[in-house]
Amino acid sequence: LSRFLRWGLQLAWQLRCQPPDLISAAYQELNRHAVLLGVLLRRPAICHLFDDTPASLYRIRWAHRSAAIVACSQAMAAQWASIPGATQKLRVIYPGIDPAQFRRRSDARSRIRREFGVGDEERLIGVVSRLSPEKGVRDFVEAFGACLGRGIHARALVVGDASNSTAAYADEVRRLAA
Repeated sequence: LSRFLRWGLQLAWQLRCQPPDLISAAYQELNRHAVLLGVLLRRPAICHLFDDTPASLYRIRWAHRSAAIVACSQAMAAQWASIPGATQKLRVIYPGIDPAQFRRRSDARSRIRREFGVGDEERLIGVVSRLSPEKGVRDFVEAFGACLGRGIHARALVVGDASNSTAAYADEVRRLAA
């Protein structure tokens, strides 16, 4: 509590000295704080959606009190489509990436396969995703298991992490894949 109070006082002092024109919390768990701060300071606040959002009561409050709602994908935006007042404020802005990091390098395929113990001639099927139900990673693992059961020889690679709200799902996927 004392750490939070100290942080709150520091923030209040900074806001008093230099009030913001806009409040934006690009971190899922801080959205409600950004919106509350926007209401208190009478400044526009932007919510950024990167992950599953809390219960719909929060969604409704955020939608009404936010100047804008930014989703990182169409799937994330679709979760907000039924919230009254959200669709007029909702925009999809995809996370920026550097395409140069995905250019094919001649040695990368063999090196990465060696790192994971996959032979050059083996089939490798993979998923790169956040480990959450809407991404269908569990479906992938189940389908891959069914392929192995039918005699299809391949290896699977799942790359991703989970948020606090999807940790149980990620654990379930890991147990299923083991």
